[in-house]
Amino acid sequence: MEQVHGSGIAVVDEASVGQRIDGVDGLVVGRPGVPVMGLSADCPLILVCDPQRKVLGLAHAGWRGTAGGITRRLVETLIERFHCAPGSLRAAIAPSAGPCCYKVGDEVVRQAARMLPDHERFFSPPAADGGSVFFDLWAANIAQLTAAGVAPERIDPARRCTICCERFFSYRRDGEATGYAALIAVLL
Repeated sequence: MEQVHGSGIAVVDEASVGQRIDGVDGLVVGRPGVPVMGLSADCPLILVCDPQRKVLGLAHAGWRGTAGGITRRLVETLIERFHCAPGSLRAAIAPSAGPCCYKVGDEVVRQAARMLPDHERFFSPPAADGGSVFFDLWAANIAQLTAAGVAPERIDPARRCTICCERFFSYRRDGEATGYAALIAVLL
């Protein structure tokens, strides 16, 4: 997937196997043996799979994608297009910017307020001196997974912050010179 920091999702078909799909931040594949891949240097990568139906989806859920409901839409695509039962889905959230370090400005809060239900619960209150606001991308994406029907006990968030843990690449910490982590998944 091109990863444009949006909320578009594509279903991988015969013609797109092995190709980069432009303009999307989410992929769904319903063919065993066909891998999906996402790159990140702070944005959450969300993996959802139905091992019984051999369907998986991957979303690159930066703040724009999270606010745009990409994770909920990913689950809905598995359910609608591949008839997956929400109770059979499993999900994981890769290491990403954590609520401890992911500072955002007023524009992010304003856009989330327009697009994300109950957005207030995913932002720390600003400090009394007008300090920073932190966005909890983990909680926002877990909420989307559960709202779409994934059982909380079937969600495995890594809860490892890429910004404060130097084992991971971080654009926020290191700037443009950073590398990227890849999440590659395939069902056999």
